[in-house]
Amino acid sequence: MSPQDLIRIGRQIINLQRLINVNDGVSRKDDRLPPKMFQPGDKGIRKGKIPEPFTVILSEYYKYRDWNQDGKPKIDKINC
Repeated sequence: MSPQDLIRIGRQIINLQRLINVNDGVSRKDDRLPPKMFQPGDKGIRKGKIPEPFTVILSEYYKYRDWNQDGKPKIDKINC
């Protein structure tokens, strides 16, 4: 297998896992970070920093995955 094959298979696995979770009722409302992530860090590279608003980050992630805005993969993303 080539590295590209492994990447493709990994993406299929992530999409299939998400589709299973969506079938079980998981949606955008369930995708969140722990509250600790929204407190400024007190040391290291996170000192005084918090992430962008999570809704922006989540929308970008869904776009990267080519999922809809509810976090559901398109069925053509599963090439079984």
